[in-house]
Amino acid sequence: MAGFNIDIPDDMLGLEDMLSGGLGKEMVDAALPELEREVKTGYAAHSRTGQLESSIKVHPARPSGGGYYAFVAPEGTRSDGKRNGEIAVYLEYGTGRQPSTPVIGPASKRAEGKVIEKMREVFDRKVGAT
Repeated sequence: MAGFNIDIPDDMLGLEDMLSGGLGKEMVDAALPELEREVKTGYAAHSRTGQLESSIKVHPARPSGGGYYAFVAPEGTRSDGKRNGEIAVYLEYGTGRQPSTPVIGPASKRAEGKVIEKMREVFDRKVGAT
């Protein structure tokens, strides 16, 4: 799974209350489609059937450890009965017969700027920044 940490300067009074009051969840949820798009693009490059790419699901933000936690991951099983999550792990880390072809790390890197921009747009809209 992909993750981003964003540090908030101490001099931004009231920001913690705003973020815990729902703004943080809204910011994270607004950015998730950017990550989803990049993860699906990554799996599409390894696709023979498209089943893994189409199994990607977004799990919206929920409170966790003073912040919010959200993720994008494959779910369900393929038509051959293999679990999509298992196939994703084989791609990501390789097997004894198959070299690794990472998707999540590269997708996270490609999405990072877009994720931050989406989060910033929501923040600016809510606090009235231009």
